[in-house]
Amino acid sequence: FWKSKDFNIYSATVPDRMHMLDLGITKYLLEYTREYLQQKVDSKTVNEIDHRLRKIPRYPGLIIFKNGLENITKFTANDYRNIMKVIIFVIDNLYDNYKEGGIMCKKLCNVFYKYLKMYMMLRQEMFTDMDLKELEVNVLKKLYHHCKIPKLHMLRYHVIPSIRLYGSMNVMSTETYETLHKSNVKNPYRSTNKK
Repeated sequence: FWKSKDFNIYSATVPDRMHMLDLGITKYLLEYTREYLQQKVDSKTVNEIDHRLRKIPRYPGLIIFKNGLENITKFTANDYRNIMKVIIFVIDNLYDNYKEGGIMCKKLCNVFYKYLKMYMMLRQEMFTDMDLKELEVNVLKKLYHHCKIPKLHMLRYHVIPSIRLYGSMNVMSTETYETLHKSNVKNPYRSTNKK
């Protein structure tokens, strides 16, 4: 199929919200923020994030791990969504001093704010042409016009055409099927003798 001139991988595969946003960019953003804070501020700041996450009162529907971001490698898409609900409040006024080449805490909060704004726009059930134009012009082009990160290529150039062709990203999510796989395949298998 590589010789076919009409073959376009981006129209053959649609962007998946769970893998692209929750387990892709959100995960990358949180991991990068932790590394950045360790290098440009200090490791105490990373511990303070975990401490602030621990202090968040428990609320139905909001699951925050008691260890904060320590077990970030084991997070599921739902865990990342829960962290993103509170992350701006957690990092607000987190630090004042930073090493050369660092950014102010306010700018870091702004990065998360803009990402969450875009994330919420992409989670809409229905889009008008005006919604798509605003998303394309005011969010994706402004936010990511200087970014050279491969994770953002699909988001920047292929999400809007995909939404125009197939509809909302919620329709294209694999999350439902992965949940069914867990409840209908993995859990029953665990209750067998595995032979």
